[in-house]
This record gives sequence, C-alpha cells and structure tokens, in this order.
Amino acid sequence: MTADVSGAPSEFSGPDSTFASLAARLAEVAPLLDGALADSTVGERRHAVVTLCSALDRIEAATATVAGVSEDRLDHLLDGARSMVTWICARAETDRPRAHGLLGLHAWVERFDAIATAWRTGVIGTAKVKAVRKFSTGLETELTRDEQALIARIAPLTARHARTVLAHWRNAVLADRDESPDDPRPTDQPVNSIRFGPGVGDETNATTILDPLHAAELRSLIDGEVDRQVRKGTYTTDDGMTLEERRLDAQLQLMRRGALVQTEGGEAKRSVVLLVDVRHLMSGLDVDAVERALWPCGTADGTPLGRQDVLDTLADDPAVTAVLGFYGITGRFRPVGEVTTNRLASASQRRMLKARDHGCMWPGCDTPATRTRAHHEPPFERSKRTTTDELVSLCHHHHRCRHEAGFTIDLHPNGDLTVTRPDGTPLPAEPPGHKLPLREPPPMS
Repeated sequence: MTADVSGAPSEFSGPDSTFASLAARLAEVAPLLDGALADSTVGERRHAVVTLCSALDRIEAATATVAGVSEDRLDHLLDGARSMVTWICARAETDRPRAHGLLGLHAWVERFDAIATAWRTGVIGTAKVKAVRKFSTGLETELTRDEQALIARIAPLTARHARTVLAHWRNAVLADRDESPDDPRPTDQPVNSIRFGPGVGDETNATTILDPLHAAELRSLIDGEVDRQVRKGTYTTDDGMTLEERRLDAQLQLMRRGALVQTEGGEAKRSVVLLVDVRHLMSGLDVDAVERALWPCGTADGTPLGRQDVLDTLADDPAVTAVLGFYGITGRFRPVGEVTTNRLASASQRRMLKARDHGCMWPGCDTPATRTRAHHEPPFERSKRTTTDELVSLCHHHHRCRHEAGFTIDLHPNGDLTVTRPDGTPLPAEPPGHKLPLREPPPMS
C-alpha cells in the first residue's frame, strides 16, 4: 500500500519512514531520559521533545493498526474477552474511550490508503487524522478524490490551522454539491434558536444552535467579557471555575447589564470581522474544492462561509465588518491598510491587523488575535506614524521580549516577521500556523 505524499514534508517520510527507524530515533534520546537530563543542553532537550512528540503519533498509529488486525481476526476470543476493547483495557494502562477511539480510527482510516500511509509514516499526526474524519463525514467520495492533495496541504500546518483548511474544503465540496453545511439538519430545532428542556433532577438543559456568523459574534462578546472580568480580578487562577463556567457567567454578566455594545453615535458596534477573498465574489471560476480551500472566505477566526452567505451578510448584517483582500501563496490574507499620525492604532487598523495576522506573529506563538496588541516596528518614537504596514500583532509576553529581553524584529512590508535572538541568531521562520522546524542539530552521540 503506497501513496504519493511527496508534497507533505516530514522528518519520518522517505527512507526513514519505517517503524524500525523510529525505534532508532528513540534510542538516540534514551541516554537523556535515563539520567542525563539534568546535564543536557538546550539542543538536546529540544531534539528530545520533538522526537518524543512525533513518536507518540506514530506509536498510536501502529497501536491502532495492530489492534485493528487483532480485532478483525478475533484474537480476543482466545481469552474469552467480550471485545478487543475489553481485552486491551484489562492488560494495559488504557481506558475504554481511548481504546475504542483507536480501533474506530483504524476502521475508518483503512478506507483511505493515502491517509493511512501518511499517519503510519508520521507525515500527519493523530489529531489531523481525526480532523479529516470529522470534516469528511458524508463526503467520503470527495475525500477519496482529494485525500492526497489535502495531505500535502495540511502536513506542514499546525493541527489548529489544519482544521481551518479542512473546514473550508468541506464548505467548498458542499457548495459543489449545491448543499448547505446544515442540510439535512440533524434536529428539528431551527438555526439561531435556544431551547430549554428538563435535565437531570432539577437541572435545565439549554440547547443553542447558531449559524457561523451568530456563533462568531456570541463567542467574541463572551470572550471579551471574560477578559474584562480577568482584568477586574473577578476571575483568578484559584477561583475554582472552569473555562465553560466562566463563559456562562460572562454571558450572564453581559445580559444583566443590557449587553448592547454601542459606538459614540449610538449604533451597535460591529463585533464580527469577515474576511472575503474577492475571487469568491467572482462568478464562473472553474476551480476544484481543494483550490478554493486555499482562498478561505469566512470569519477571522477561521469559520468558513459560502459565497451566498457572504453576499447576504454584506447586504443586511449590521454586526459584521467585511474586509476585502487576497490570500497570497503562503495562505496569509492581504488587506488594504491606512496611515495615521496617532500613536495608537485605530479601530479599523486593528481590524486590518486581525484580518492579516490572525494572532501573535512571533514564530511558534499560537495566541489568538483577541489577546494581542498592535506593536510598532520601527518604534513610533522614530517613525512618528501609525500604518498597518508598520504594525504587527504581538501578545503581551512577546511584546515584552521585543522591548525588554533583547530580541530584535524585522517587519517586512507584507506583514511577515523575522525575529533575531539576543545572541544574533534568527528564530526559525515559517508562515503563521505552520510547525516550526528544529534547526539545531542534536549534539548527542
């Protein structure tokens, strides 16, 4: 069983893709784990972390494969076990959900040769395989057609950004079918509604179904209120609340004080940023689903929208700010900027940064745009101006690294960022959302 995954780079692809080669790589870091960790160097520790994380996915793939074959041949019956899941749980440090999940993933991935090979050889990890299964539900024929192209597309990305690409692919395939992502609906509850029903005991279940725009708006408002309560000290690290409990409490806080966020003119403030690749608004383009997935069209947090949804939204939704632009060959959105003499970025400039950067631009940082600030590069004291081309989104930690820890930044006109360490060596640079390579060679013998 072979598959063409040449476009998907991996340290386990090619001649080193056998499981024996993985065992050899683990043997390289064994001395570190067997007592030399205290005296290890930065390069050794980094090499060990990447090797072990990569090995986890390949070991999961191998476990799923062997357990799946054993289940198919009914090996568990020799011990009188009810199922292979039961047999595994009785003999290993594994619970039923994990064992059941691995066997289910094996049963699904066996239908797609390229995905199965990519998983077992380390080209894509378990998280991405699960994402492909999720977003291809009901689209198995199209997945068989596009699986190799999708593997090549998502292999260099982080798992979070891979899910965004897969969501856009699903949306494009459904558009080709002339179907809605919500058609057929799995429930009789209408979209954009909330239903209250009896729960356990005296509890009440609230079921909310939202379309992508309303969901993005609600999430933006709630997360903004959570940040506000953290700054006030209402939420702390030792308050005993989970993220879900904070979000519900924040939603109630918003509702209790009226919740309507307004501008100085009294109009509702636009709280959803919609990124629109202008090619989506052009009719008659003869492209396939994978190519259209490279032109994402949706909210700034990656929620995909169809062409007609965009047109309807631009026409009559007051909560949405639409940003037109193009997605370049690296997958980054290129909006139009503006220049001011104010020190602080304007609201429209911050929207442009959110549309362009999607989050902190420091290599390897995954902080979302809602938790970043607009940093001037070069500093405002020298330039005396504020323009999108000289702004970059940085989280609080990396903003301090730039100003206090000796790191330097080279901001390119297209928004790309090059970061140099205090010792003069550059940080590895990859497009946002892509995994960073481990450039330092392992010095272990």
